[in-house]
Amino acid sequence: MVTVFLSSTCYDLPDLRSVLFHSLKANGFDTIASDIPSSDFSLAPNLNSVEICEANVGRSNLVLLILDKRYGPQIPSLDKSATHIECEAALRRGIPVHTFVRKSFLHDHRVWQRMTKAGVTAAGVASALTHVDCTIRNGTYEFESLFRLFDSVRRTTEPGKPNWCDPFETAHDLSWLAPRRARELLHADIGPLHIAEKYTGLVAEPALVDCTR
Repeated sequence: MVTVFLSSTCYDLPDLRSVLFHSLKANGFDTIASDIPSSDFSLAPNLNSVEICEANVGRSNLVLLILDKRYGPQIPSLDKSATHIECEAALRRGIPVHTFVRKSFLHDHRVWQRMTKAGVTAAGVASALTHVDCTIRNGTYEFESLFRLFDSVRRTTEPGKPNWCDPFETAHDLSWLAPRRARELLHADIGPLHIAEKYTGLVAEPALVDCTR
């Protein structure tokens, strides 16, 4: 079985993660998501929450990273969010990471790049952003950490390193795009692509509470 790990903040994206989880499952992928009870996300008695996330990443063949409004709370000892830690764990293990970003996120990212290059302060940039979270955590705007995570996964440091990202607007976009990309990246031949016509009215599976996301 080909295994895909979903990496994103959880608190603000339960419906999107549920749609993506069930779409990947319908297309033959074993899918790991920390907030979905029917997912094959495994716990271990001798590991802390960070180590558990890293262990589950290590069981996957591909990490799908979804970036939207939030960076997520930072783990105090590491000064990074759980999502950031998961991505780094995948890259250390040679597991490919493919990124999906909300189109409105990309708009704000371009504004941040342009204004930062012009010498505008973070506070000035925050006043011009329309989508991403502008909360200040530990003296830093959340969007700064979010955009740096995005830049780090897109930065090409060696020939052949994949750094493509796919923009999306809705959960339905991801419901067909994510399985397609997973097939392409993993060369998975697991039958015809299953595309739901719509997810209107879909009731998300009750999510597990994860205060670190």
